[in-house]
Amino acid sequence: MRRRRFPLAETTIPYEPHDPMYRAYIVGLLNTLRVIVVGIALATILGLIGGVARLSSNWLISKIAAVYVEIFVDTPLLIQLYFWYIAGVLQMPRVRDAIAMRAMSF
Repeated sequence: MRRRRFPLAETTIPYEPHDPMYRAYIVGLLNTLRVIVVGIALATILGLIGGVARLSSNWLISKIAAVYVEIFVDTPLLIQLYFWYIAGVLQMPRVRDAIAMRAMSF
């Protein structure tokens, strides 16, 4: 059985392609935990801002927050995923039409 060697772009601990496979799993686990922590923190901040804005005595801020909450809470997740796919991903250029990026030398 041949060993697979591959580089990892984002690592929280040092990793080289010649390291054992369990080290790649640990790096993947740590990257996943990092994404989870950042996602929870950002969702908490956004939810707190939305909740405070909805309770605001300013009519405009309260209504904007109410519309935001009603759209994202009352719309099923699958419909939101379809919307973001159609509105975002399908509007991007195809891979064969992509701009070739060259490395810049300084």
